[in-house]
Amino acid sequence: MTSSKVILLIFSFIAHQVLIANANGEHALVPALYVFGDSGVDAGNNNHLNTRAKAVWPYGVDLNNITGRFTNGKNGADFIAIYLGLPMAPSYLNLSDHEISQITTGINYASGSSGILNITGDGERLPLKEQVKYFSLTAERDLPRAIKNKKELEDHLAKSIFLLLTGANDYFLPPNRQLIEKLGPQQYANLLLDEMTANIQELHT
Repeated sequence: MTSSKVILLIFSFIAHQVLIANANGEHALVPALYVFGDSGVDAGNNNHLNTRAKAVWPYGVDLNNITGRFTNGKNGADFIAIYLGLPMAPSYLNLSDHEISQITTGINYASGSSGILNITGDGERLPLKEQVKYFSLTAERDLPRAIKNKKELEDHLAKSIFLLLTGANDYFLPPNRQLIEKLGPQQYANLLLDEMTANIQELHT
């Protein structure tokens, strides 16, 4: 067996053991996972919106019939949370005010059919900019109710993971095609980059 295969096997074994330990809740690698994006990571926010982009049954058939994810079971954000030793981040619109004030392990703001641009999508959805606004409410209003020490709250946010999976709908959904033709591919890509940068900067403030 070549040395590269041995290294790969060792790495896979270690990663597997870490995954098992974290999945068993022995410890978390980070304080929280905050999720933003489209249907690739939506965990149920669209179930509360007036839209055809809803993951109703039989979606969730392999996850105790829990609907809202555009998969039969867990989505990518769920697997990342498990790897980090965290519970799967609940969808923001599923939570009561009391629940939001108690959660410190992360929240999912993602919305199917959404994109980087506000015009992306059809029906009600949470564009990335709106998702970021909801996170700002979490950071400014809700988290301080659970983490009362300002320094601890700053450390919590600094060490947390922010997962953003978005942008595909900005290219593939019909409302945007006319804009792409009008601006041209490069200028349109620059527009997306500018909007994405502004949202990331807002998350960082």
